Amino acid sequence: MTKFNGKDMIATFGTWGLDGLISVDFTSAADITEQAISGQTYKAQIVGIPSASFTINMLLDNATPIPSALLNALEPGKTGAFSFDPIRGSTFGGSYAGAGLVRQRDVTYPVEGFVALNLQMGIDGALSITAT
Repeated sequence: MTKFNGKDMIATFGTWGLDGLISVDFTSAADITEQAISGQTYKAQIVGIPSASFTINMLLDNATPIPSALLNALEPGKTGAFSFDPIRGSTFGGSYAGAGLVRQRDVTYPVEGFVALNLQMGIDGALSITAT
């Protein structure tokens, strides 16, 4: 698991830019399968088919109402192109991109003029990781 904290992170989902990120957790794993060989059972990693997911915590400014179109776009089950850059426009980190699927969304009531939004985003298929 990789965890990113900072103020210069940015993500996109579909046509929406997700800014105001306060932390992003990235989990990636390869499935393990069991194979029977000569009466014994062996475990093997499935190479080349990793699964990836992101948990995104962000703050939304409540000075203007949260656009309902944004919350509708981030409903569980919605899909779209997803990208994440931990240090926008930098050469120090990698950029992540793939087809995203919203798994879970939690939104809090306004506190001190801010709304906290927590998204769990799964990646469907390949996740590309490139240095920027």
